[in-house]
Amino acid sequence: MSNVVGIIQSRMDSRRFPKKMSAKLKDATIIEWILKRVLKSKKLDKIVLATTRKKSDNFLVSAAKDHRVSVFRGESEDVLDRYYKAAKFYKANIIVRICGDNPFIDPNMIDKLIQNFASKKYDYGFNHQSRLNFKCVDGFGAEIFNFKTLDKINSDEKSIKIREHVTLSIWKNKLKYKIQPVYSGTGLNYPKIKFDVNTKRDLANLNRFLESSDINIRSDYKIILKSYLKFKKNEFKNTNKKY
Repeated sequence: MSNVVGIIQSRMDSRRFPKKMSAKLKDATIIEWILKRVLKSKKLDKIVLATTRKKSDNFLVSAAKDHRVSVFRGESEDVLDRYYKAAKFYKANIIVRICGDNPFIDPNMIDKLIQNFASKKYDYGFNHQSRLNFKCVDGFGAEIFNFKTLDKINSDEKSIKIREHVTLSIWKNKLKYKIQPVYSGTGLNYPKIKFDVNTKRDLANLNRFLESSDINIRSDYKIILKSYLKFKKNEFKNTNKKY
């Protein structure tokens, strides 16, 4: 029987935005948004926060424990090693990679990814970004692969720069793997929209959006996207009124 484990990759010492996981997005921290939304998945057997052994990441460990989410602490720079050991420790057969940059990660998108992976045979699937002529909003979905694929990239990939991004090795060697974009619903064909938080400016932009809407931590991706498109339309109108 498959053990489907969602592994959330996160740490506090982001180079571009230090301590961003404790930054507030509306009325909750970014890590709270991610944990609460992922916990609504119906097809994940287990959820794990994979962070580092650094003292600064104790904040993330506390947040995970508050939400009864398991924790694995490992390497800081070799993220692939941390990820591999977390998957091995929790005996994951299938891994859903959830990025700590995506506060709007959607449980329905996670479940669609798992459902598709269970019914078809491929090494790596995704519904979180626009690649291979597949166009979608960046920030709602995730990546999925089995332990065999993770074991292979962990054994084969030697570049520390590549290992820092976990699945980048698959894209670097994409002819070696069966890669499948996963269609996850209508109305997502907006490849220029990105909801990931990499900088303080990204956070400010999302907070500006949330302040103008009724979106909360429980809102699904359809409502978020619809509200965001309306927000951008109004923003465009207001900008043009100045001229």
